[in-house]
Amino acid sequence: MSGPGGADRPAVVTGRWRRDPADPTRIVVDFDGHAMHYRIRVVSANEMQLEEDRGPSGPGEP
Repeated sequence: MSGPGGADRPAVVTGRWRRDPADPTRIVVDFDGHAMHYRIRVVSANEMQLEEDRGPSGPGEP
């Protein structure tokens, strides 16, 4: 997966993904004991992108 930004690099990662049953616009990717949360963003009729979803801020975070 890759995304915009200077620090992002394309990489090959093997894992499993699943939809969040509470929110159909979210998916969770499980790999190497980690879980990454992403939002599905529709760009056009033929294109979707994944954006990392860090969730709501915790107490004391802006």
